[in-house]
Amino acid sequence: MVFTIKKRIWGSFLALTAVFVINGAITILILSKSKVLSDHVEQVIDPAQQLMQDLKMVLIESKMYTTNWVFLRSNQEDKNALRGLHSYGYPYLRAKINDLLPALENQPMADSIHHIFQVFEQLKEVERGVMLNLNSFDDYDDPTKKMMSEQILEDKVIPVSNALISSVDRVLLNAKKMKFNSYTELENYRSYLKTLISILAVSVIGMSVLLSYYFTKVITTPIRKIRQIINDLGKGIIHKVNYSESRDEIGQMVASVNNLSEKLLETATFAREIGNRNFTLSYTPLSEEDQLGKALLTMRDNLKVSEESLMKTSSNLIRRHKVLEQYTYIISHNLRSPVATMCGLADILAQPGLDPEDNRTIVDGLTQSARKLDKVIFDLNQILELKNDLHQIREKIIFDQLVEDTRFLFKNSINTDDITFHCDFSEVDHVHSIKSYLSSIFFNLISNSIKYRRPDTKLNINISSTQGEHTTILSFRDNGKGIDLNKNQEDLFGLYKRFDFSVEGKGMGLFMVRSQIEELNGTISCNSIINVGTEFRIEFPRHQTI
Repeated sequence: MVFTIKKRIWGSFLALTAVFVINGAITILILSKSKVLSDHVEQVIDPAQQLMQDLKMVLIESKMYTTNWVFLRSNQEDKNALRGLHSYGYPYLRAKINDLLPALENQPMADSIHHIFQVFEQLKEVERGVMLNLNSFDDYDDPTKKMMSEQILEDKVIPVSNALISSVDRVLLNAKKMKFNSYTELENYRSYLKTLISILAVSVIGMSVLLSYYFTKVITTPIRKIRQIINDLGKGIIHKVNYSESRDEIGQMVASVNNLSEKLLETATFAREIGNRNFTLSYTPLSEEDQLGKALLTMRDNLKVSEESLMKTSSNLIRRHKVLEQYTYIISHNLRSPVATMCGLADILAQPGLDPEDNRTIVDGLTQSARKLDKVIFDLNQILELKNDLHQIREKIIFDQLVEDTRFLFKNSINTDDITFHCDFSEVDHVHSIKSYLSSIFFNLISNSIKYRRPDTKLNINISSTQGEHTTILSFRDNGKGIDLNKNQEDLFGLYKRFDFSVEGKGMGLFMVRSQIEELNGTISCNSIINVGTEFRIEFPRHQTI
């Protein structure tokens, strides 16, 4: 049964293919002939008709201008026109007609046209004789020249011109007949195509009806035996079919359905384990084209990454919550301290009979407390402005230019003669980001290197960029005092955290740096050794680099 069905399917297919191939070959042949004939009409017959019309007009104009030469002594315009017709108008037309004659493939017509040319060449000589006879204005006053020219005109020019025009009309008539015959032949080709298409349509419909009846009878009935299984699979019911092994198509189809049932059971088990958050379970797709299996693997990997990302985000939120609690406590304490001082001083100031000197002392205290309060509010505004800056347009920022701008800020306030900058941005020379953030980050990190340098050593600041697999990496390294990370690791980027009180500062620089980097979806880390130096390493997502 296997081989019989295959042979009959292939036989039917080959029969249909043969019908289409034969039909296609005949169609191509007819279309090719039609195109050749259509091109011949368009490129040869139509241009030939137009050129013969032009030749007829040349003959008419030649006769007219010659007549005017004889009878209109002062018509210089027609005389110039006749000279131009003889000199270049007619020769140009004749050359075009001669170029087209071989393509006409009509020797009688070509002979007629050559005869017209020969006769007209002779007629041109006669017309030139008239032109020479009446060359000057005074020649028209000579009765002999005038009468001779009129006689030539009456006896030769006009009769020969009329005969040539009649010959051209006959040639035009033949050309019209050729065009008509060509269109008749084209119409016959169209009829052939219509007939061929009709035959093809009837043949295909007939064969389709027969094949449909045959395959419905031979194939549809056995397929009903496994249709129920397919329906059950569509309802999510997975089970096998008991069947005796055989080598026919039906046996192979049942085997395939049973194999599908087994694989779907494996897939269902894998999907259930993923739902139970078991992301370590292995699974092999059914084949290279198994879209469902590959989708499940992708879903497992994505869920695993999402869970890791969620855990990371949760950890980050917990950390930020702790920072927020700390920040709230610090701000509350820093706000409360000057306010409490101001309230106490205000109560003292309200007491009667105070000494003027005491008044000045209290006013000075109020002023200092107000300034402390203003500094706290200023710091608070700086932190709150981080969110507003996120709405700034991201632009291309050149690292070299950013370093130069930062150095310029220190030019008038710090002696930079003993500071050496080493910058290497050859691998990555720019990012697309918020310029105010990057400027602040560069300023604070370079400022820290300058503030906390060793007095006995020339300061070297090394800034470089590299390209990671998914990130752009910036490194700020110096040979300054260093930071004791064993003691200060937890508070390194904290608000109002200072570790060296030998120089002025508020402990906001590194807090602002980390806050701005995190708002840009980046990370920062620190490696430092006391009296050796410090390196800050910043990583931004690679998509910020173009």
